[in-house]
Amino acid sequence: MPGLGTVLNVVLIILGNIIGLLFRQEMKESLKSTLMVVCGLIIIFIGLGGTIQKMFYLLDGALQMHDSMMLIISLVMGSVLGEWIDLHSKIAHFGEWLKVKTGKQRG
Repeated sequence: MPGLGTVLNVVLIILGNIIGLLFRQEMKESLKSTLMVVCGLIIIFIGLGGTIQKMFYLLDGALQMHDSMMLIISLVMGSVLGEWIDLHSKIAHFGEWLKVKTGKQRG
């Protein structure tokens, strides 16, 4: 069935959010921080897995690789562009704005 992975992903994200909302008061800050790091690593591994899958292939029984420079150039250019536009600060500012708009500002 096409799109089953997408549907499953959406359902699991919604369930994760519901669980997080129900138990956020009982969760320690260290656990919240650890879960955020783990989620970030998962996203990195999924992205790299998809990229690397397209880079490697078998030719006459030998593992071959192509387009590795595209990966390197993309990572370098993305890092430089992110620093140039100060993406980290913009995301942090957006997060603070969301906290104010949703009434979740910490006191």
